[in-house]
Amino acid sequence: MILMITRRGLLQVLSVLLVTAVLAVSPSILDHASRLDIAAVDPDAKPYYRGPADKPLMSLMVNVDWGDEFILDTLETFARHGVSATWFPTGRWANRTPELLKLIADAGHEIGNHGGWHGMASKMSAAEVERLIREGADAVFQVTGQRTMLFAPPSGDMNEQTVAVAARMGYKTILWTIDTVDWQRPAASVIVDRVVRKAQNGALVLMHPTKPTAEALPTIIRRLREQGFELVTVSRLLGD
Repeated sequence: MILMITRRGLLQVLSVLLVTAVLAVSPSILDHASRLDIAAVDPDAKPYYRGPADKPLMSLMVNVDWGDEFILDTLETFARHGVSATWFPTGRWANRTPELLKLIADAGHEIGNHGGWHGMASKMSAAEVERLIREGADAVFQVTGQRTMLFAPPSGDMNEQTVAVAARMGYKTILWTIDTVDWQRPAASVIVDRVVRKAQNGALVLMHPTKPTAEALPTIIRRLREQGFELVTVSRLLGD
């Protein structure tokens, strides 16, 4: 009887210790573990800062969460010069201004995914990153019918988990080669110089709808073509 009680007591103690240990695991450790599991899904997943360098191709990308008043001028310039760009709208922008997004899509431009809202993906859990991407995709699809599998994280903020989650969902994570930093509204000539000076095969050029960007765009297109570059969508640049 004494032996039986001792065994039973030992089992109870071990059970209590096990439950205590599980409850004592901090959320940060659990989150770290989930990140490792997600990253292991596709260890070869990587962000794209540039396309292949073997051909004189470049892509103009427009991230959109604001700047509605400059969209039409930008579209007119692209149409006049026969350029197809890749636009990355947020889901909230798509929901707020579906008529502008439809104009962009109907003009033949490629539509990517800039997330459902302008959130910092590196600060999110894997589930939150998935929701960020999914809400952006759903909003764009509702307006355009497009599901281009390109994800440009808001502010370029990302980490290994962001890229792995995107890859698991079938997305390439797109960053940039050349940042115009046009959100600071520099002079149009500064934007032109930033693009032309760093032009190279496979370059991904990041822009936003601003007044100086719209003013700089015709010169950017002309100067890049004078250097022998063809301007194509991101999917074509990456060979998709």
